[in-house]
Amino acid sequence: MEKKRNHGKIRARTANRRGLLVLAASFLLLSLFLSSPAGAATLASTGDWLQTIGASDLISGAGSGLIDTYLSPADTTILDITCDNPTEEWWITVKRVDQGWDDRVLLSVRVTSEGTGEGSITYEDSFIPVTTGETNFFGGQGDRAGIAIQYQLQGVSLQIPPGNYSTSVEFTLVTSTP
Repeated sequence: MEKKRNHGKIRARTANRRGLLVLAASFLLLSLFLSSPAGAATLASTGDWLQTIGASDLISGAGSGLIDTYLSPADTTILDITCDNPTEEWWITVKRVDQGWDDRVLLSVRVTSEGTGEGSITYEDSFIPVTTGETNFFGGQGDRAGIAIQYQLQGVSLQIPPGNYSTSVEFTLVTSTP
C-alpha cells in the first residue's frame, strides 16, 4: 500500500474588540508535487480560503449570537490525481493535524465537482467531518484533474474565547500498489 500526503494549513484567530468576537479562518493549501517511483499515482492540491467573522455575522445585531455555520467557495481546493496505470484504484483520506484548534468548531469537507479525466470518481454529496484520525473521503480509478473541494465551519459562537486557533488539513492518496 502506498500513501502520498498533501497538507493544507488552517488558521483561525479570534479577537474581542468592543465586545465583538472576530474569527478568521485561513486555509492555505499549497500545490505539492510529490516525486514518486515509476508506475505510481501522485496527488497535487491548490487553493486557499480566508473567512473573517465579525459584527455583520451577528444573528440579530448587538447582544445576539453569531451565525454558526460558514461555507467556503465550492472550488476552494482543487485536487489532481495522476496515475501511470489507468486501471489503478485509489482513495483519498483526510484528517486534521491540530496546533491549537478549538474542538467546538467542526471542520468538514465535501466534493463539489468530480473534475475531468479518463478515470472515474466515487463520492458522497454530503459534508464529511475532518477529525484528527484518517477518514475515507472519496475514491476512484485512473487520472482525475480539477476535483473541487469545499469546506464548512460549524459551531462558531461567542462562547469560544479570543485567541489563535490553527490546524492543518492533510489529504492522503492511498493506492493498492506496494
